[in-house]
Amino acid sequence: MFVAEIADEWVGLAGGFFDEAQPGDPEVVSMWVDPRWRRSGLAGRLLDAVIGWAHFRGAAQIHLWVTEGNEPAIALYERFGFAFTGESAPLPSAPALTELRMERSSTLSGE
Repeated sequence: MFVAEIADEWVGLAGGFFDEAQPGDPEVVSMWVDPRWRRSGLAGRLLDAVIGWAHFRGAAQIHLWVTEGNEPAIALYERFGFAFTGESAPLPSAPALTELRMERSSTLSGE
């Protein structure tokens, strides 16, 4: 888990998760940025941290799930090279909503 802190206050976080029950590439989890800090570049720095973590753990790909219709999040992930896989599933916490799977290479920029 990577945390962004400003003046002793957590203003963002993002994690990476390897599911030992289903070996494979890691997943970006718990991506969140305080609304006051959105569009500041903070989300990108958090994503870079998780992608770097996946790369250094030897993962070839990294994926995430995003709620269908969350256009700001989708735009962010697309800017960072994530693309839709065509896979979808009900959102576990609200099954009436749909999650869409996105993935990208875990190669670091500049490599």
